Amino acid sequence: MKILPITNYTNYNRFQNKPVKNNAGTTSPVQNHYVSFGQAQKFADILLNHLKEPRRKQQMQEYSNLFSAVTTLIAKKLKDIGVEYNEVYNNISPIKSLESTWSKINRSGSMDIRDQIRRTLFCNNAYDLSALENIIKEYNDCGYVIAPINIPVEKMIEKGYIPSKSELKKGFVELPDLDIRMDRDKITKFVPELNGYISKPQMSGYEDIQMRFINKNDTKKPNPIKHELIIIFGDNYAKAKHYESEKIYKYTRQLDELKFYKNTKSEGLKKRTSEYIDAIKTKLNSCISTNLFSSAKSLDVTNINNDIPLNALENAEQMKSLNIYFAKLREKGHNYYKIAEQRAKTDARRARITKSHEADSKLLAEIKKNLEESIEFFNKNKYFKNLPDIYPKTTKSA
Repeated sequence: MKILPITNYTNYNRFQNKPVKNNAGTTSPVQNHYVSFGQAQKFADILLNHLKEPRRKQQMQEYSNLFSAVTTLIAKKLKDIGVEYNEVYNNISPIKSLESTWSKINRSGSMDIRDQIRRTLFCNNAYDLSALENIIKEYNDCGYVIAPINIPVEKMIEKGYIPSKSELKKGFVELPDLDIRMDRDKITKFVPELNGYISKPQMSGYEDIQMRFINKNDTKKPNPIKHELIIIFGDNYAKAKHYESEKIYKYTRQLDELKFYKNTKSEGLKKRTSEYIDAIKTKLNSCISTNLFSSAKSLDVTNINNDIPLNALENAEQMKSLNIYFAKLREKGHNYYKIAEQRAKTDARRARITKSHEADSKLLAEIKKNLEESIEFFNKNKYFKNLPDIYPKTTKSA
């Protein structure tokens, strides 16, 4: 298994989405490359045309088919340690769509798309990191290595890492792109080479292992195609992930897109708005998401139905705090735009402010409505076992 332990450093993955330096200079958000609207549009057109090229699509399909075949083979080989590959589930979105790719570039500000090709393995023994060790070794034997990721050297130093002279000069430390997002206390077997890559579960309670591979033949290419592999506990966890993503996360992440929140220069307003957004996410996580993932994990890992109810927001009293948080966000937005309108010196400026205010009000109302419908959906089904299947149960796993 070609992976080195991280010395004196853990939880590096929290920094992996930040712009980092590389040999070609600093990778900055896409918008920072723009000098004018015209140039920005020209850049966007060039990129989109590249993504649409038939040659690129064909190459992506070939890489995807090969990765699928290799993953199927590995799952069969490691079946005795709880590894499975569900072909139907993996065929839902094996290659990142053009729309998702462009959206991610805009959101992250980076051209580095780390999940162009995606596959998921089920492993009900994922808390035993020797299983992960075996999986990585099998991919290595099949011609894949974990892609490198560059972490800013100052972040490494903050965590006690002592960089070399060359790392100080480059401005980053290169590490394998691996993140074990699991509860450390539940891990049953540690592996020295992997222990430094353990971070923690998401706020929703969601746990997985993520890594990005590249083909060994592509290691010297400037922009090798990355293959994302996600390991989760099993079929039920995949179902929980689907519903949490489509019913909760899909909408809560839109709160971060509120224009007044993104554009304000007031640290006080930014802080208070962030607190209300976090409060909404925390409420939904604690009342729905964590129960959803706990129920699914119990079924996959121990085959026990723990019957945890999903309807923790079933009455008006329980919804009261959620409604208050949304009301506070509306209030913060209204006050921001009221002051902005008072300071506007031209009619054109006031018109833009009014348009942004209306867009924020509409988005906030839509998010609230969609989340209320999601809450009603979980209340109606009540338990995880009652949720509709996301693909045919006749599917056989490798």
